[in-house]
Amino acid sequence: MSEKLYSMMVVPNEKNCELIEDLVNDIYQNNDQRKISPRSDFPHISLGKVFHSKSSDFDKRMNGWLEMQKPFTFTLDRVNDFNSRTIYLTSSNRSQVSEIKDLYFGIRKIMSNENCGGFTPHLTLMDSLQKGKTKIIKEKISKELDKV
Repeated sequence: MSEKLYSMMVVPNEKNCELIEDLVNDIYQNNDQRKISPRSDFPHISLGKVFHSKSSDFDKRMNGWLEMQKPFTFTLDRVNDFNSRTIYLTSSNRSQVSEIKDLYFGIRKIMSNENCGGFTPHLTLMDSLQKGKTKIIKEKISKELDKV
């Protein structure tokens, strides 16, 4: 059996994707940063790194497990950063964060990867920012989020 490559992610609905892309592209243009390429980048929350599986029933097991999960809301209302170079959105609602973490750890268990470390649910908006730009850009994004 050949290996298959997998990536697990949560993608906002089309309307919210467009709002996020427009916001980020406006901020990039006004701060001499690169624009998001619609062909390669799109708003999403990764549920782990890309991985390979040789299991012939992996798709069936994962789809069965996902179908049993109840839908939940994850409100992207908090702007934060990693290492002052990457800006992301997350939820300020602890129960929503807990729900998506449960989804992440459930997926990891199916992958037989019990030792999967920590997880910060987030939707990356910008990365590789110039030093000193993060605070200003985070403030602009927060103001724009307040309008939505």
